[in-house]
Amino acid sequence: MKILAHLPTLGLETNPTEDEIEKALQAIFDEQYGSGNTVNVSVQCYMLGYFHAKLIEHVAEHWNDDIKKNFIDAVLDVLPEKPLSKIVPDDINADTLETFNLELAINCLNNTWDRMSPYCTMYEVEGRVRVATLLPESNVPDIESNSGDYALITIAATVA
Repeated sequence: MKILAHLPTLGLETNPTEDEIEKALQAIFDEQYGSGNTVNVSVQCYMLGYFHAKLIEHVAEHWNDDIKKNFIDAVLDVLPEKPLSKIVPDDINADTLETFNLELAINCLNNTWDRMSPYCTMYEVEGRVRVATLLPESNVPDIESNSGDYALITIAATVA
Protein backbone atom coordinates (compact mmCIF):
# COMPACT_ATOMS: atom_id res chain seq x y z
CA MET A 1 0.00 0.00 0.00
CA LYS A 2 1.26 3.43 -0.97
CA ILE A 3 0.38 6.14 1.57
CA LEU A 4 0.62 9.91 1.16
CA ALA A 5 0.43 11.22 4.69
CA HIS A 6 0.39 14.58 6.44
CA LEU A 7 2.86 13.98 9.26
CA PRO A 8 1.44 16.46 11.84
CA THR A 9 -1.96 14.78 11.45
CA LEU A 10 -0.24 11.53 12.44
CA GLY A 11 1.30 13.26 15.45
CA LEU A 12 4.77 13.16 13.87
CA GLU A 13 7.51 15.74 13.35
CA THR A 14 9.09 16.43 9.95
CA ASN A 15 11.88 13.84 10.41
CA PRO A 16 10.38 10.78 12.14
CA THR A 17 12.06 7.40 12.38
CA GLU A 18 10.70 4.33 10.62
CA ASP A 19 9.58 2.97 13.98
CA GLU A 20 7.68 6.17 14.80
CA ILE A 21 5.95 6.08 11.40
CA GLU A 22 5.02 2.43 11.84
CA LYS A 23 3.55 3.02 15.32
CA ALA A 24 1.57 6.07 14.16
CA LEU A 25 0.12 4.20 11.16
CA GLN A 26 -0.69 1.17 13.30
CA ALA A 27 -2.58 3.38 15.76
CA ILE A 28 -4.61 4.95 12.95
CA PHE A 29 -5.48 1.61 11.37
CA ASP A 30 -6.43 0.22 14.80
CA GLU A 31 -8.71 3.22 15.30
CA GLN A 32 -10.29 2.71 11.86
CA TYR A 33 -11.06 -0.97 12.42
CA GLY A 34 -10.96 -1.48 16.17
CA SER A 35 -8.76 -4.03 17.84
CA GLY A 36 -9.16 -7.58 16.66
CA ASN A 37 -9.96 -6.62 13.06
CA THR A 38 -7.03 -4.60 11.87
CA VAL A 39 -4.03 -4.30 9.62
CA ASN A 40 -0.54 -5.18 10.80
CA VAL A 41 1.73 -2.46 9.46
CA SER A 42 5.29 -3.01 8.31
CA VAL A 43 7.01 -0.04 6.69
CA GLN A 44 8.90 -1.12 3.56
CA CYS A 45 10.25 2.29 2.62
CA TYR A 46 9.45 5.95 3.09
CA MET A 47 10.43 9.33 1.73
CA LEU A 48 10.06 12.43 3.79
CA GLY A 49 9.12 15.70 2.15
CA TYR A 50 11.70 17.35 4.39
CA PHE A 51 14.39 15.65 2.29
CA HIS A 52 12.51 14.91 -0.96
CA ALA A 53 10.26 17.94 -1.49
CA LYS A 54 10.10 17.78 -5.29
CA LEU A 55 9.25 14.07 -5.26
CA ILE A 56 6.42 14.58 -2.74
CA GLU A 57 5.08 17.49 -4.81
CA HIS A 58 5.22 15.40 -7.99
CA VAL A 59 3.43 12.48 -6.33
CA ALA A 60 0.70 14.80 -5.01
CA GLU A 61 0.17 16.40 -8.43
CA HIS A 62 -0.28 12.98 -10.07
CA TRP A 63 -1.90 10.99 -7.23
CA ASN A 64 -5.48 10.98 -8.51
CA ASP A 65 -4.39 10.44 -12.13
CA ASP A 66 -2.39 7.39 -11.00
CA ILE A 67 -5.53 6.00 -9.36
CA LYS A 68 -7.47 6.56 -12.59
CA LYS A 69 -4.73 4.84 -14.62
CA ASN A 70 -4.78 1.94 -12.17
CA PHE A 71 -8.54 1.64 -12.78
CA ILE A 72 -8.08 1.62 -16.57
CA ASP A 73 -5.37 -1.05 -16.30
CA ALA A 74 -7.61 -3.17 -14.05
CA VAL A 75 -10.51 -2.93 -16.52
CA LEU A 76 -8.23 -3.91 -19.39
CA ASP A 77 -6.91 -6.88 -17.38
CA VAL A 78 -10.47 -8.21 -16.96
CA LEU A 79 -11.55 -7.74 -20.57
CA PRO A 80 -10.39 -10.06 -23.35
CA GLU A 81 -8.26 -8.64 -26.14
CA LYS A 82 -10.97 -8.10 -28.71
CA PRO A 83 -13.19 -5.19 -29.75
CA LEU A 84 -15.71 -4.26 -27.07
CA SER A 85 -18.59 -4.84 -29.48
CA LYS A 86 -17.47 -8.47 -29.85
CA ILE A 87 -17.22 -9.30 -26.13
CA VAL A 88 -19.88 -11.63 -24.76
CA PRO A 89 -20.44 -12.59 -21.10
CA ASP A 90 -18.67 -15.94 -21.54
CA ASP A 91 -15.49 -14.05 -22.51
CA ILE A 92 -15.12 -12.66 -19.00
CA ASN A 93 -13.88 -14.84 -16.17
CA ALA A 94 -15.45 -14.21 -12.76
CA ASP A 95 -13.93 -14.45 -9.31
CA THR A 96 -10.32 -14.05 -10.41
CA LEU A 97 -7.34 -12.07 -9.21
CA GLU A 98 -8.06 -9.65 -12.04
CA THR A 99 -11.65 -9.06 -10.91
CA PHE A 100 -10.45 -8.61 -7.33
CA ASN A 101 -7.92 -6.01 -8.50
CA LEU A 102 -10.71 -4.31 -10.45
CA GLU A 103 -12.79 -4.15 -7.27
CA LEU A 104 -9.89 -2.51 -5.42
CA ALA A 105 -9.39 -0.06 -8.30
CA ILE A 106 -13.11 0.84 -8.28
CA ASN A 107 -13.00 1.41 -4.52
CA CYS A 108 -9.99 3.71 -4.91
CA LEU A 109 -11.75 5.62 -7.67
CA ASN A 110 -14.79 5.97 -5.36
CA ASN A 111 -12.53 7.25 -2.56
CA THR A 112 -13.41 4.21 -0.47
CA TRP A 113 -10.37 3.17 1.52
CA ASP A 114 -10.06 -0.45 2.56
CA ARG A 115 -7.26 -2.25 4.31
CA MET A 116 -6.45 -3.94 0.99
CA SER A 117 -6.40 -0.69 -1.01
CA PRO A 118 -3.23 -0.03 -3.00
CA TYR A 119 -3.55 3.73 -2.31
CA CYS A 120 -4.16 5.63 0.91
CA THR A 121 -4.14 9.29 1.90
CA MET A 122 -4.09 10.58 5.46
CA TYR A 123 -4.83 14.19 6.29
CA GLU A 124 -6.79 16.21 8.82
CA VAL A 125 -10.44 17.13 8.44
CA GLU A 126 -12.16 18.94 11.31
CA GLY A 127 -9.57 17.78 13.84
CA ARG A 128 -9.73 14.09 12.84
CA VAL A 129 -7.60 11.88 10.67
CA ARG A 130 -9.26 11.30 7.31
CA VAL A 131 -8.19 8.02 5.72
CA ALA A 132 -9.15 7.91 2.05
CA THR A 133 -7.74 7.04 -1.35
CA LEU A 134 -8.18 10.16 -3.45
CA LEU A 135 -6.28 13.33 -2.64
CA PRO A 136 -8.52 16.42 -2.53
CA GLU A 137 -7.30 18.91 -5.13
CA SER A 138 -7.50 21.57 -2.41
CA ASN A 139 -4.69 19.75 -0.53
CA VAL A 140 -2.19 19.98 -3.39
CA PRO A 141 -1.23 23.66 -2.83
CA ASP A 142 -0.54 22.93 0.86
CA ILE A 143 1.65 19.98 -0.12
CA GLU A 144 3.54 22.17 -2.59
CA SER A 145 4.00 24.91 0.04
CA ASN A 146 4.69 22.64 3.01
CA SER A 147 6.15 19.49 1.50
CA GLY A 148 8.25 18.97 4.64
CA ASP A 149 5.04 18.11 6.48
CA TYR A 150 4.33 15.14 4.19
CA ALA A 151 5.70 11.68 3.58
CA LEU A 152 5.26 8.99 0.95
CA ILE A 153 5.24 5.65 2.72
CA THR A 154 5.05 2.15 1.31
CA ILE A 155 3.86 -0.51 3.72
CA ALA A 156 3.26 -4.20 3.67
CA ALA A 157 -0.12 -4.58 5.31
CA THR A 158 -1.29 -7.95 6.48
CA VAL A 159 -4.78 -8.52 7.79
CA ALA A 160 -4.77 -9.59 11.42
